[in-house]
Amino acid sequence: MDTQFFWKEYVGDLSPLDLMAQYESKNPERCAAHFVNALPDIHGIVRRRTWKATFEGEEQFRREEVAAAIARRLDATREEWEPCLEERKSALALERRLEAERKEQERKEREEAERQAREAEQQQDDDEAKLQRAMEEVQSNAAAWQAAEEAESHDNTSDAQPETEAAPDTAQDNDSPTENS
Repeated sequence: MDTQFFWKEYVGDLSPLDLMAQYESKNPERCAAHFVNALPDIHGIVRRRTWKATFEGEEQFRREEVAAAIARRLDATREEWEPCLEERKSALALERRLEAERKEQERKEREEAERQAREAEQQQDDDEAKLQRAMEEVQSNAAAWQAAEEAESHDNTSDAQPETEAAPDTAQDNDSPTENS
């Protein structure tokens, strides 16, 4: 069987470049072995598209045969995929670097947002404490003012009583027999 048959039966529409890029390898044997090891098998016979198709065929192929044929196909098409694989690796490295930078930026933004939230929460706590102190001061001042009002009211009441008390004494004195004589 030629390598084209194995490629069509086991790899399908995947291009040699895509297969090599999938396993990030320049080694066709290693790449083919990884690919074939991922395929289902029964007693070493690798499944084609379906198990029915596998056993309807005249021959069934073992892992080693399929991997060797795929590796030969990759080796034969090396000139097609090798330069593109380098470009893909560079593009992938750039993409990974940009992704890492994006994640780092997101992490920094998240940390900044968390810091701002903590500061806002602390400011709110400080404002609530100031408000509580102000309310306590107002209540204290109100109590002091009320006490002062009550004391002043009491003083006014005390000042008014001696005049009222003095008047009856004077009246008694006027009625007394000693003064009338």
